[in-house]
Amino acid sequence: MVPAGVLLIAALVSLMHGQPSPIDRPLGVTIPVNAATTAIPANIGPMTLVAGGWLLRYDLAASQVLQLRVPAGGRVMQVLSRYQAQAVLVRFPSGRMVGYVLPYGGGLVRLGEARALVPDADNRTLWLLTAGRVSQYRLDGRPVGRTVAVPAGYLPVAGDHGQIIVSSTGDQAKTLLLPAVGRRRLLAPGQALDAAAGVVLLRLGDELAVLDLRTSMFRVLPPLSAVQLTGPGTLAADGAAFAVLGRVNNHAQLIVGPINPSSGADLQVVALDGGNPLPYPPAARWTSTGSVLAVRPDGQLVYFTPGHRNGVVLDVKLPPVTNVSSG
Repeated sequence: MVPAGVLLIAALVSLMHGQPSPIDRPLGVTIPVNAATTAIPANIGPMTLVAGGWLLRYDLAASQVLQLRVPAGGRVMQVLSRYQAQAVLVRFPSGRMVGYVLPYGGGLVRLGEARALVPDADNRTLWLLTAGRVSQYRLDGRPVGRTVAVPAGYLPVAGDHGQIIVSSTGDQAKTLLLPAVGRRRLLAPGQALDAAAGVVLLRLGDELAVLDLRTSMFRVLPPLSAVQLTGPGTLAADGAAFAVLGRVNNHAQLIVGPINPSSGADLQVVALDGGNPLPYPPAARWTSTGSVLAVRPDGQLVYFTPGHRNGVVLDVKLPPVTNVSSG
């Protein structure tokens, strides 16, 4: 048995260096992930994956993989599922990046050069970030006409029906709401991770918070003492639940829970494993049936349904996945 004095010293040293204490434990429920399985859940639905720079439409129910067409020489960097379409960010050998929309019915629609794709709450438009500005587009490629300047030090997070939510990072992070016309508005302290259905998910150091834009209610969620929150994070489409990436020492974790937990016991900490955490991991994605897809550091896919006691690694027999979208 380790003497109590040694544990106390170790805890103090860890705290001085900003690391979780060895005697701390997450307050949430720890969820193991089972080894790779070919028993694919029947309700998972189709997925769009980025693997090896390719864009793949994966229908697990039909056991079919379809490679979607992107411009020659381009590598897909980001994918977002929108209403009856996929939006993708493609990088070319010159370093130029361009946003496209791929409707489910076929065809490739060029939007324009972009540094990132930003979703909008209406699910029928999206925003392109270019040189300190965001511009809104319909899924048929037509610009909506809304172009908003993003202040230096801020990044766009999500559109909210013609307005854009932006956030800074760091200890003094702030989240703003920028209209197309008029004055910006401070929404909340902290770094916004996502917004959906009138709810904004924020990170305050190693705590999470939610802001309800409809009621202006701001709530800090129960902390997970041993988990370092790293992000990114996403909300379910109805804004009722969240999934945020983090780590415990050198182990990647996925924190999943409702936006109104009664205690830390309502939060589940999914052990992703698969190697050391990535410095810039892709966000987890919610399925239409309320489950979560996450990419492990080794490129394997983890599928988890909140309330269950384990997750599973999906045996999709593909090159390492670098991005995933559901629907």
